[in-house]
Amino acid sequence: MKPGEISNSVPYTTEDGTQAYRILYLQLRTEPHKANMKDDYNKIQEWALDNKKEKEIAKWIQLKSKSAYIRLGDKFRDCHFKYDWTFTEK
Repeated sequence: MKPGEISNSVPYTTEDGTQAYRILYLQLRTEPHKANMKDDYNKIQEWALDNKKEKEIAKWIQLKSKSAYIRLGDKFRDCHFKYDWTFTEK
C-alpha cells in the first residue's frame, strides 16, 4: 500500500474471539528502525505514561474490589475477568 490508500476489507478475530472485518488506511509510511529517544521521544513518553496509568488503575481496582459490591449475572459467573470481582468475607 502507498500512503493515502485504503485496503480492501480483511477478516480478523477480535480479542474476545468475535469474527470481524477491518479496513486499513495507510496514513504515513516510515522506515523501520529501533526506537530511540531522538526520533521516538513522544511515542516512548506516551507508552510510559499509559503503562503508569494502567498500573495505578490496577492497584485501585485491587483495593476497591475487596469492599465494593459487584453483582454478576448468572451468565457471567463462569467468565474469566482480568480482575477478581468476587467478594469473600473473612
